[in-house]
Amino acid sequence: MSASSELKRAWEKRFPPLSAAWSHWRLEGDGFLLGVVSGERLVDALRLLEENHERYASILVRRATVNSAGECTAVDHGGFEVSNRHNDRHLRHRSYEGPNTGVQPTPEDGRG
Repeated sequence: MSASSELKRAWEKRFPPLSAAWSHWRLEGDGFLLGVVSGERLVDALRLLEENHERYASILVRRATVNSAGECTAVDHGGFEVSNRHNDRHLRHRSYEGPNTGVQPTPEDGRG
């Protein structure tokens, strides 16, 4: 299932900032490596997250450094939870209900 634009925006806000020491994001689903993505390729990192967010209970992003051969040479031990299955489902459900009404949109009211 594809993620809503609201859910993608929430994920994007949770990505840790990168600095000179950290040039890449390392994505891990429940401790398994999903991929290492350049900080210049946020769209690719979000796509990888979207492809995997329902497979894992939690997806962490760690800052990483990659050498010229493409090998991960350092990983920040602190991880940032970008996706959590329970929270993502809650956010998806909330966005489906409509803006601040708690009412599911219908075709009759122009919101469905």
